[in-house]
Amino acid sequence: GSSSPSYTCLASDPDDSVAFGYALAVSEDYLAVGDPVANRVVLYQRDARGGWTRLPEILPPVGSSIAEAGAGFGYALDLEKEILVIGAYQVSRPVRKNPQGVYSSSNSDELQYFGAIYSALLEPKVAIELQEIPIRKTDLLVGYALSASGNKVAIGTGLNIYSGESGGKVLIIDLTTNQILDVIEAPTSQSQSSFGGSVGLYNETLAVEYIDYIKQEAGVWVFDLNHTKPPHWINGKNGLAGSIAQG
Repeated sequence: GSSSPSYTCLASDPDDSVAFGYALAVSEDYLAVGDPVANRVVLYQRDARGGWTRLPEILPPVGSSIAEAGAGFGYALDLEKEILVIGAYQVSRPVRKNPQGVYSSSNSDELQYFGAIYSALLEPKVAIELQEIPIRKTDLLVGYALSASGNKVAIGTGLNIYSGESGGKVLIIDLTTNQILDVIEAPTSQSQSSFGGSVGLYNETLAVEYIDYIKQEAGVWVFDLNHTKPPHWINGKNGLAGSIAQG
């Protein structure tokens, strides 16, 4: 008969939040666990016996907008060999104190949006240094969807996924130079649709979630980044889509 798979339960620490495990990424030597409510990424390293040792948490850079926001770091993750890519995404409502000393949230049209992408080289016994990937030539919101493969990362941009805001495009960025290699947009554009809420990248193949809110249907566009084949549409058929597994 077939043997049952072995497993290890990595229980959260008391300081971890209920969002521990919201995003996950694993490689041969490392396991990254996103905890965006606690505003950090928990990193584990595989030991000689095949177990996992918890390393010091990765925090957003001091003084960064996501550090000031207090949450959102680790919203999205991917590991490509020894490179960890971290998405930070947070939407918050400013809180004010009235003359009576009562705190209240502001109107929804005053929401504050925070988004950033970071990369880090993971090396044994070497302090982790975060590097922000600058999203040049665009003011689009980032941090909620990413997928890395080889020396590239695909980043979903432009959507406010909490409000269902329409739009979106996917940037392909070189992890070694931080240069934008390509900008992918939906082949068919609708006035009420979203593109790039979830992405998956493997070599030169890119999969992108697409939702049409008018038709109440969703699916996946598959792109050849060499541009030798036309985009291929996969219809979800069963309402709105979920997430795409990363390559």
